[in-house]
Amino acid sequence: MTLLEKGGKRVWGHLAVEVSGLELLYSEGYRDEDHIETSYILFKEEFNTIYLLLRFHDELSKANKRKRLQEVKRAYHPSAPRLLVRKAKNVVNTCKDSILELLGLAMIGRSYDAILEKHIGKQVVLEITTVDGEVREYVGIFKDYTPQFLQVMDVSYLDSDQTRLCDITVPPSPCIYSPWS
Repeated sequence: MTLLEKGGKRVWGHLAVEVSGLELLYSEGYRDEDHIETSYILFKEEFNTIYLLLRFHDELSKANKRKRLQEVKRAYHPSAPRLLVRKAKNVVNTCKDSILELLGLAMIGRSYDAILEKHIGKQVVLEITTVDGEVREYVGIFKDYTPQFLQVMDVSYLDSDQTRLCDITVPPSPCIYSPWS
């Protein structure tokens, strides 16, 4: 994964996600001034510094490429049991969100969003404002969302001077819309 922070910092490595945050593990030690770093840790309280998380397809192993293709197929054509589980999860999340809202505890985004839900598995346009204030649009398959992140797959992303295919995970502040509705 490649992590781009709002301040312009770029870090890459193997992603390990934990309850308390995420860690990018470097493939080999990296010398930084007078010490060697082996990973980069970002606690969930710091997630607001994330600009983009990118998973470039050309950096995946053969096994991970196969797994990713299965994810794409499931996103485009979810099975009936998968849809049923998702609907049940959405009912639970709606109840949880309603209770938290009644108690005045709703401080983050919703676990279930009816607007976003109907676009899962469809091609969408993700509109992102860069750190320089420029608006960029990325077309891809809307995979999933949480209160903290949106996931869009199969995106052509301009990385330095080359266009690379990747999956994007981004905080939910960008605009997402269906290009053909």
